[in-house]
Amino acid sequence: MRIACIGDSNTFGYDPLSVWGGRYARGVRWTGRLAGEADAVFNHGVNGLAAADVSAHAVFVQELLSEQPLDLVTVMLGTNDILQGFSAAQTAGKMRKLLTAVQSAQAADTLLLIAPPVLITGQWVEGPEMIEESEALSSEYQKLAEELDISFADAGKWSVALSFDGVHFTPEGHAVFAAHIRDFIQTNLYPKRRSKMKQMIHTPNAPAAIGPYSQAIEADGWIFVSGQIPVDPATGAFAGESIEKQSRQSLENIKAILEAAGCSMANVVKTNVSLADMNDFAAMNAIYAEYFAEPYPARAAVQVAKLPKGARVEIEAIARR
Repeated sequence: MRIACIGDSNTFGYDPLSVWGGRYARGVRWTGRLAGEADAVFNHGVNGLAAADVSAHAVFVQELLSEQPLDLVTVMLGTNDILQGFSAAQTAGKMRKLLTAVQSAQAADTLLLIAPPVLITGQWVEGPEMIEESEALSSEYQKLAEELDISFADAGKWSVALSFDGVHFTPEGHAVFAAHIRDFIQTNLYPKRRSKMKQMIHTPNAPAAIGPYSQAIEADGWIFVSGQIPVDPATGAFAGESIEKQSRQSLENIKAILEAAGCSMANVVKTNVSLADMNDFAAMNAIYAEYFAEPYPARAAVQVAKLPKGARVEIEAIARR
């Protein structure tokens, strides 16, 4: 499970009792408390960040792309917009632009829009207008989530304790918030992951399967690529007769299949090479070395009596996200 969290100071983990910019310890912050539920949690919380900060949108997209694959992206912003005097409706309009940008990097069914806890009277919150707009943000965000077909959660219903400033989570608030996110993961994400335990991977950029098998199958993050002979998918014929050309085409087919799965040759952990003649090993190995870097995948290389269509080489691979 890999999670990215976009938000303001309550995602960053700001400690209102610290010097400006200080944060709670990782084990106190709600993002840190998710460690038991996730292999990786990427905290994109920024102190003072507002949904209206359009300059941050492209940055988030690039960060999310670099962190793929992600099972969940949480977005909780809007409090700073309300503190700056924007209405709930205006804030939702800004949030729409952010979510549209994020959807260019992340599938809608893995996005969770969270309405922040309602502000309370405190050092940063002086009048009832801010509290009223903060409360109205929930219905605005819910409508937005329905329009964009993404998940929605209302943290205003979670009894998250806020500090003396009326804005920031207390340590107890972080614990409560994390517990509700865990509930969401267990209720919504785990069933989806189980349904995706076995997925077929297919691309027109590699030879089509011509029997009862798939180009590749992904299971729980492992990608098993079927043996690839040197067929050029553009022509349906061998890429050439030499072992060099055939080795390269077999590897190009594997590369195309892995790219269709969102991976690369760098994800490969094991290969099996079958040769019609072991005397071709050195020439095959020279081409093979162009496609991998240290630490090299584990490998087995064997000579077989015959390969499909009279190929000189067939290569299969196992990769891990």
